[in-house]
Amino acid sequence: MENVMKTEQGQTAAGLTRRGFLGALGVAAAAAAGASLAGCAPQGATANAAVGVPESWDYECDVAVVGSGTVLTGAGKAAAEGDRVIIIEAADKTGGTTATSNGQTWMPLNSTAMADNLDDRDDALAYITATAAGKSTPEILEAFLTYGPEAIDFLAETADLSWEISPRIDYHYDVFPGAKDQVRTIAPVGKQSTEAGQMTGAFGTTSSGAFVTDPLANGIVEKYGGEILTNTTAKRLITRTTDDGTAEVIGLQAETKNGKTVSIKASKAVILGAGGFGWNDDMKRQYMEIPANRTMEVATCKGEGILMGQAVGADLDLMSYAWGQVVCVDPADMPYHEWCDAPTEYNDFGLGTFYGLMCKAGSCVLNKFGRRFMDEAVDYDSLWHGFWGRDLGLSGDEEGATYGTSWTNIPAFYICDSTVADAENSTMRDANGDVCSWVAYQADTLEALLDQIPFRDAYARETALKTIQSYNEYAAQGVDPELHRGETKWDQGGTSRPESCLAPIEAGPFYCVICEPYPMCTKGGLKVNEKAEVISVTGEVIPRLYASGNNAGIGGPGLFYNGAGGTLGPGFAFSYIAGMNATALSPWE
Repeated sequence: MENVMKTEQGQTAAGLTRRGFLGALGVAAAAAAGASLAGCAPQGATANAAVGVPESWDYECDVAVVGSGTVLTGAGKAAAEGDRVIIIEAADKTGGTTATSNGQTWMPLNSTAMADNLDDRDDALAYITATAAGKSTPEILEAFLTYGPEAIDFLAETADLSWEISPRIDYHYDVFPGAKDQVRTIAPVGKQSTEAGQMTGAFGTTSSGAFVTDPLANGIVEKYGGEILTNTTAKRLITRTTDDGTAEVIGLQAETKNGKTVSIKASKAVILGAGGFGWNDDMKRQYMEIPANRTMEVATCKGEGILMGQAVGADLDLMSYAWGQVVCVDPADMPYHEWCDAPTEYNDFGLGTFYGLMCKAGSCVLNKFGRRFMDEAVDYDSLWHGFWGRDLGLSGDEEGATYGTSWTNIPAFYICDSTVADAENSTMRDANGDVCSWVAYQADTLEALLDQIPFRDAYARETALKTIQSYNEYAAQGVDPELHRGETKWDQGGTSRPESCLAPIEAGPFYCVICEPYPMCTKGGLKVNEKAEVISVTGEVIPRLYASGNNAGIGGPGLFYNGAGGTLGPGFAFSYIAGMNATALSPWE
C-alpha cells in the first residue's frame, strides 16, 4: 500500500517550561532505571532515546500506531470509534510478519466454534493457565478469553471476511487439561482466499495472514478515514510532564525513507506493535539463551519498538524466549560453535520439511553425549524448549580443548533409516530423487554412521549405539517408557502426523541430519498488563503507552505455543484491547 497520508502542519506547541524541562529529566531518569533493572539496552539503543515536546508537529492524530501486523486490529478499533488514526510502517507495504504467515489463528471461544457449543470457558481457562506455565497473570489470561473472540468478530466486520475452523488439534492435547481438537484454530475466509482457492490443511495451505491484514488496512483507511505512513520508521517517543509530575507519552518521532525526521502528535495514545527483534543481533546476544542467528520475521523487526519503550522506563518480559522451531544445520557450518559469527539470516526452510521428519517412525534424535533427550514427535515449539540445558566440561575432545559450559543438546543429531529417506515425497530428497545436501552423513550400517557423527567423545559414540538399540527394542513393542513418545493424540495421528511415530531404526542405509533450535519469531518485549498498558520498571503504568504482538512480552499468553496460530491470536486480542482502552482516553490537551 502506498503512502496515503497527507502531510499536515500541526499547531505550534508551547515551549518547554521549567516543569516540562524537569519532566524531560524525569523521563531520562526513568530510562536509566530501565537500563539498570530491565537489562542494559543494547549498543546503539541511544538512537531510540525519548525526546521532549517539539516546537511544531508534522502530523496530528488521536492514536498513533507503530507497525501494521496484528496491531492493525487496535488501529481499526480506535478508528471505528471515531478517532483519527495514523499507522507508521517501516516497510513499503503493510502486513509485517503477520502477512507472511498462513493466517490461521488460535482463538478459544471463537464465534464459529461457539455457534455449535464446541468450546467452554472453564476448559479454555484451564488450558491456557497450564500453557502459560506461570509466565502470565490471571488478569491477562481472563482478558484474552474475554476480548480475543470479540477481536476476531471485529476483524470479520472490518476486513469483510469470515472465519472457518481449521482441522488443527491443540498442541498439548492429552497433556494439559481443557485441550480441544479442531475447535480453536480458525482460518480467514474472504475475497482473496476465495480467489486463491483456499484450503485449510496443515502444510501447503493457501490461507494467508495477508488475507486479514490487506483488507483490514484498506478498511481502516476507506471505512474509517485512517491514514498510513509507509517507508517511515518510528524511532523515539515524545513525552511531557503532567501537573502531578508524571511523564506521559504524547507522540513519537519517525524517520522517512529520505532521512527526514517527522514529529507525530497523538492526543490520546501511542500503540507499539512493531514486531520483535529477530533482526537485531545485539539484542539477541544480550537477551536470548539459545543460539538464534535465523529468523522468520520480516526485516523491519529490529526491536525499535522495544527500545523506544525502554527509553521511557518500560520493563521487559519473556525476553529469553521465542516462538520456537527446529531446523537443520548446514554440514559446511561444522564444527558447531555456540554463537554463529555470521549475522542473522532469513530462514526459508519451511515447517513441512525438516520439522516434518522429526515425528517419523524409524528415527530419533541424539545429543552430543549419544542420548535421547525429548519426545521427538511433539510440536515444534516444544521441541525448541527441549533443547535447553548446559553442561560443564571440555568443549571438545580435540587436542587443546578447554573447560567451560556448552549446550548439552545443541547441536543434535537426527538419525533415521531408509524407510524415512525413501518414503514417497520424502523431504530428504530433491526433485531429482537425490539425497539433499543438508543430510550430513550416510552409511550402509548404523555403526559406520555413528563413527562419522561428531559426538563428544568415544564413550558418547558407544552410548549412542546402546541408546538406539534400546530405542529399537521399545519401538518394536510400540512403546517409549523413557520419553513417552507416541502417547498423545498429537504424537499419533495429529495434524500432519503419522498414524504411528514409533518403529525401529534398522533398514539401511542410515542417515544423519545435524539440527538445532531457532526462533521463528522472538517472544519477549515490553511488559504490559491486562489492558495492554506498558508497565515501567517500578511497576507503574506508563501513561498513554500501549503495546501488543511481539513488541510486547505477552506470549501465548505466557510460555508455550497453544496451537496452530498461537502467535496471531494473542496479537489480535491485545491489539484490540489496546485500541479499545486508548480510544476511551481523554485527549491530553
